[in-house]
Amino acid sequence: QIVPTLARTADILSAEAARARAWDDNCLAIVRVEAGPAPASAERVVLDVAKLRDLEPAGQRGALRQAAALLGLDLRQTGFERIEEVLEQVRDDMLRGGPHTFLADVAWTALAPAAHRLALLSLHRQDTLPIVPAHPYLAPDTPPLPLPDTGMLALDAGWTLHCARLAPDHLPADWRSGEQPWRAFVDADAATQPVLAAPALGMAFCPLGMGGRHKQLGDFFTDRKVPPALRRGWPLVLDAATGRVIWVCGHAIAHTARISPATRRVRRLEWRRGQEAGSQAMEECLCCAPM
Repeated sequence: QIVPTLARTADILSAEAARARAWDDNCLAIVRVEAGPAPASAERVVLDVAKLRDLEPAGQRGALRQAAALLGLDLRQTGFERIEEVLEQVRDDMLRGGPHTFLADVAWTALAPAAHRLALLSLHRQDTLPIVPAHPYLAPDTPPLPLPDTGMLALDAGWTLHCARLAPDHLPADWRSGEQPWRAFVDADAATQPVLAAPALGMAFCPLGMGGRHKQLGDFFTDRKVPPALRRGWPLVLDAATGRVIWVCGHAIAHTARISPATRRVRRLEWRRGQEAGSQAMEECLCCAPM
């Protein structure tokens, strides 16, 4: 009865394999997140580390295998050792930084919970960001972009930087609150040639609150929990004439750009996205008095 026995065994194994794949797909659905405003794509698959850790080992392996499959990796080449190598770090809470080579042109990167609401593990192409930034972001090779005195500068993904001039006595009541990190009010005379640019190696910054003392921009990013993978394109406002950082967007203005009793003109800078930009255009015209 060897032939019917083998045929029956093949049918059983095929059904079990289909059941295992369905379970792996389900495990991936449990732990997969969409980081940022755009859905995850074939360029990356982002996983919630806490949920991944809650799965039993077989479910963890299955979720990671299916994530690799979505990126086009051949599951026959995604060896047990490589999967287990990453999962051991997940289980021991040892995931750190990245990108780290995974297989072929795919890497993995861990993002710390302090930088996001979730601890994330991203499988992504080597030449792709591990997550879709949920904030303005510059391509690292973007040349410095001059800022208008009044008007806006548009970026990809719908972000616009709105610029305006106003007198110190026209500052809004909440200008010091810090509740809107992507808005800044600076002394307009602190930068004679303001530009929007990405960070460069060796840049230093004197953040407001440090009495004019300088700090390496990399150290500042570390203190603010900015993921290393997102630092290269983080938007900065610089003075092109001196190279000084005026505003690390979303975080802090420079001590030298602060509003003081000697300030004669104020530069307002505010990032907006999509329809928000249009809905506030009239308000900006009414509230800001260009000088």
